[in-house]
Amino acid sequence: MFYGEYNHTIDQKGRVILPSGFRENLGDKFMVAKWLDDCLSVFPASEWDKIQEKIASQPINREE
Repeated sequence: MFYGEYNHTIDQKGRVILPSGFRENLGDKFMVAKWLDDCLSVFPASEWDKIQEKIASQPINREE
């Protein structure tokens, strides 16, 4: 898992370049999601699958 805050620029084509060490650990498939505080978070596909399963197991509506 990656922790921390990283600032990157966006190129003229709207792309963000991830450091090579991140790309190696993320593998070929990963998810970039708008997360807490409007930040982008990057998850390896296997971790994203776990997040999706957890969300899907929650009730659709709650009183709180």
